[in-house]
Formats: sequence, C-alpha cells, structure tokens
Amino acid sequence: MGAIRREQLTEHIWFLDDNGDATGFIVIGQSKAMVIDTMNGSEDVCAIAKSITDLPLILVNTHGHPDHIGGNHFFEETYIHE
Repeated sequence: MGAIRREQLTEHIWFLDDNGDATGFIVIGQSKAMVIDTMNGSEDVCAIAKSITDLPLILVNTHGHPDHIGGNHFFEETYIHE
C-alpha cells in the first residue's frame, strides 16, 4: 500500500490522496485546522496534519463509508452527520 500523497492547493488548503483510492483535505483556518475525511486509514492522517500545521485539529467526515473514515482511530473526536 502506498503512502498518502500531499499537495498544497492554496495557502490554506491541502489535498490528500490515499493511493488513488480515496481523498481528503486539510483546511487551515486562523485558530484551528480541519481535516476532512481520513480515507482508508493506510497512514496516520493526524500525524500528517500535525506535520503541516501546529494549530489544533478538528476532524469532519463527509459521510460514513470506509474510504472516508478508515483513519478516524488516529483522532480522539470525530464530527459527522448522523
């Protein structure tokens, strides 16, 4: 399994590609950074986000499919619509 590819799209937005199978984003705000989807869980997305920003992290999942929540266990708290 390959590593998650990281690409900075703008000053505040990073694109994450989990081996071409799933995607996610990191959006850097003024006081927090938001991780959107943890993909398949092939790599610690929390550690990846912490290597990009020192801001506190919040995790939001777009929905509950495995290719969006696979790495949620690397975070203490997750937000997702029921």
